[in-house]
Amino acid sequence: MNFYFAPMEGITGVTFRNAHRELFPQMDRYYGPFIAATQTLSLKKKEMRDTDPDNNRAYTYVPQVLTNSPEQLLWAVSEMQTRGYSEVNVNLGCPSGTVVPKFKGAGMLGDTDRLDRLFDEFFGLMGRKMPDETRPVRISVKTRIGLDDKNGLPKLIAIFNRYPFSEIIVHPRLRTDFYKGTPDLEAFQMCAEGITRPVAYNGDLFSAEDYRRITARFPSLSGVMMGRGLLVNPALVREMKGGRPLSKDELRRFHDLLFSRLLEEMQGSGNVLFRMKELWYYMGQDFPDAGPYIKKVKKAKTPADYRTAADRLFDECAMRVPERPVF
Repeated sequence: MNFYFAPMEGITGVTFRNAHRELFPQMDRYYGPFIAATQTLSLKKKEMRDTDPDNNRAYTYVPQVLTNSPEQLLWAVSEMQTRGYSEVNVNLGCPSGTVVPKFKGAGMLGDTDRLDRLFDEFFGLMGRKMPDETRPVRISVKTRIGLDDKNGLPKLIAIFNRYPFSEIIVHPRLRTDFYKGTPDLEAFQMCAEGITRPVAYNGDLFSAEDYRRITARFPSLSGVMMGRGLLVNPALVREMKGGRPLSKDELRRFHDLLFSRLLEEMQGSGNVLFRMKELWYYMGQDFPDAGPYIKKVKKAKTPADYRTAADRLFDECAMRVPERPVF
């Protein structure tokens, strides 16, 4: 079984990945924030840094691409090939309101005929124009089960079977669900039974028990992917593998390491506090009785004030990892 980390926009960039890997080395692959391939055929500064091989040497990194153009997808795959990556993931799952109307991310699931044409053209181009045939690149997909209903799921499964994808990672929610409700395991079973490529599961994995329940029902999975669960509990994969549970001392070391490195990287900018406060939306669920302390963390205006508030929280509040976080 492989364990994958799904990126969380604005929180889990290069610095987070490296800090996490240093203290919790059980993750098999870290998937990057999506590269928005456009007509400019160029990487933004943030994308350049995130996909820089020097920043990702401590772990297996998989770039993720968001586009609706076969030519732009080919360009992005070629760029990642030159950077030494052997897999590129195509995002069919992003539910953002700025993405979906452009027939990107989960928006692509609303027109399976157009999606089929995109992959047909892309793999045709890939067979003719990839610059370095000596270093093949695997193409995987991360998808939801539909846009606003799952009626198109059989056709979507047929598309995945038609092309040489290395793996299909399925988040069994509709785009209109965003992250609400519960994953549709009946729809996932259709995918697990119908897709002839390796299939991985993504969705609401918050505990070792969640992992055991999903893998017991779907024993042939190639992997499991988690996002929010890892922000609540950075030792989650270790626990899924039968290791010891997260301790408060470990969580504090991880927090302090990430905070200090972000300060160094961003030179004390307000973005550091924004990222750390965003992280407390998840980590705070480990401290169910720390409401007043978390309020002080979120009200901090300077790094010094933030550090004082966070230290008090860790010093004075008991940690209890909840069975299932409440989002």
